[in-house]
Amino acid sequence: MNFGLDFSFFGDRLYGSLDAYYRYTDGALAPAPHILESGMSNYYDNIIDMSNRGVEVSLGGYPVRGKDFAWNTDLNISVNRNRIESLNNAQINSYMQDAFIVGKPAGTVKGYIVDHIIQNMDEVNELNAKAVEKGFAEYQSGIGVGDFLMKDTDGNGTITSDDRQVIATPEPKFFGGWTNTFTYKNLSLSFLMQFSCGGEAVYSNLGEEISGVLGQSVGRELYGNTWTPERTDAKYARLVAGTMSYNYMANDRFVFDTSYLRMKNITLSYSLPKAWINKLYLSNASLFVTATNLFTITQWPGLDPETVATGITSMGTNNDPYPLSRFFSLGVKLQF
Repeated sequence: MNFGLDFSFFGDRLYGSLDAYYRYTDGALAPAPHILESGMSNYYDNIIDMSNRGVEVSLGGYPVRGKDFAWNTDLNISVNRNRIESLNNAQINSYMQDAFIVGKPAGTVKGYIVDHIIQNMDEVNELNAKAVEKGFAEYQSGIGVGDFLMKDTDGNGTITSDDRQVIATPEPKFFGGWTNTFTYKNLSLSFLMQFSCGGEAVYSNLGEEISGVLGQSVGRELYGNTWTPERTDAKYARLVAGTMSYNYMANDRFVFDTSYLRMKNITLSYSLPKAWINKLYLSNASLFVTATNLFTITQWPGLDPETVATGITSMGTNNDPYPLSRFFSLGVKLQF
């Protein structure tokens, strides 16, 4: 279902549109497990039901429209809410189950909740003693001074994968773009800014760095912010080689806001005077200089918050696959 409204006032000085929609999909595609003898780990089948509802608003106009100078602006904002409605008793690939949770949007990330960082072994010994009383070997395997202590969310007295909770939802609260064009006689300046607000993602690099993977550098977010005997108020656990502890596993301290505001494109152009164009036997000619991905304002600690949306099952994670390139172009546009 879709409801739309287009409007225009004052001789197109103000215009825009409003769309509200709802879509329920029966049997959407999702990764399903497959027998190993087939040579495939999974295949995609129509096994889940999901819904999408949202609103899209576009508003534009000419705040200034004179003989020599004009300003045109367009703003669009979109809100979408995705929800997994049913798995229809289907089996999702075990490595991807966390991304498909009934009642949650697709792409969620489950992980541990960090209670605090262990400061002395007395606390560990006490927790282990209580775990033994309940029939477990220990409270949390591999834990020592300087490690993350995870919350026992199910209250059974030991830390297992069942203690993981939804820690990141990649779906933003809203997103959109803003375009402006200023013209003065033959000169034109235009720019496009895009934005997203409210999404979350796990910065996967932190898990790799904190586990001491061979050849892995320590990024600026982790550097100088890990536990040491002299830095007991650090945000992150100690740096150790190997993965014996829970420090490297997805947890809420690796989650960051993916909101951003980006200058996506800015172009300055100059159209040649009509007299010059006629002498050159052209219908139009202009010179332009363009900058793309000029800057991004964000609290995301990695290279680019936008790269989190690379697929449904990886929307909630980001491991800096490649830095966003900045381009500068200079050119001539001729029309014959």
